[in-house]
Amino acid sequence: MLETVPRADVRLLYYADFWDYPCSGALLWRGRRYWFNEVEWDTGVFDIIELSDQVWAVEDARHADFRRFVGSHTDFDETGAEVGQEHPSAQHSRYYDTWLHDPEPDPHSGRVVARWRFDDASWLVVEGSDA
Repeated sequence: MLETVPRADVRLLYYADFWDYPCSGALLWRGRRYWFNEVEWDTGVFDIIELSDQVWAVEDARHADFRRFVGSHTDFDETGAEVGQEHPSAQHSRYYDTWLHDPEPDPHSGRVVARWRFDDASWLVVEGSDA
C-alpha cells in the first residue's frame, strides 16, 4: 500500500500539465525531487514518482527550453506562489516544434513511491484571479 502524503509535505517546483490545477510536474518531498502525475482525470489524487537520472536529464532539458521559449509562469517559489512570465507567443513554436512528441516524462517510466491528494485547489492562488 502506498504512503499517503499530506499536501503540506510537498512543495511544487513547476507543472507540466494544467487543467484547473497542476496535473503533472516536478515537486520536492523529503528533500528529493520527484515527478507527480494525476492518477485519474479530475480526482486531485497524484502519484509521486521516482524517475531515473536519465529521465530527469531529458526533463531538465525540456523544462529549460520551455522556460527559454514559452516562459517561467509554470514555476513556483518557496512559498508556493507562481512566479515568472510568459514569453510572446511568436517564440513558443521554438519549444513546441522540438518537444511536441515528447512533452514530459512518461509517468510509467519510474517507480511510484507515494500518493498525495488535495480536495480543494484554494492553495493555488494566481495573482489577479478570483480564487
